[in-house]
Amino acid sequence: MIILGIDPSLTGTGIAVLKDGKLIESKTLLNKLKDIPRIKFIVDEIINYCDIHKPDFIGIEGYAYGRANKATALGELSGVIKYILEEKGLSYTIIAPMAVKKFVTGKGNAHKELVLMKVLKIYGIEFEDNNKADAFVIAKYIESLRENPKTKEVVL
Repeated sequence: MIILGIDPSLTGTGIAVLKDGKLIESKTLLNKLKDIPRIKFIVDEIINYCDIHKPDFIGIEGYAYGRANKATALGELSGVIKYILEEKGLSYTIIAPMAVKKFVTGKGNAHKELVLMKVLKIYGIEFEDNNKADAFVIAKYIESLRENPKTKEVVL
């Protein structure tokens, strides 16, 4: 089973690929682009990962409204990601940010540092940034939904 976890962000989208429960690739898509070139860069990279790894399941972190001035741009990015995945016939699950944090820390309002620490403690994987860690946790969350049907799916 191959799972792609995506933590969408305008400046540092996190990507994680699990194969049979093991992390085989993770990356933060860093960029300083603006507007449509930024969205195109991120979406092209995500599609590239889908083409290479052919995920069985895709998990995407839902909207985080912490920065109101970025809400529109994030909405555009997420909308285009969903549109392109639909066009390619790929299904996905949207997971609320609080559910991602709660899954790994037990707290829906956990700070980024705690998520990084818990990922290291629970899975033995050290990430240099929270984007990769979040994408990994999203993939693990999707994995748990498939393995344990009693896991509650928090979808937006």
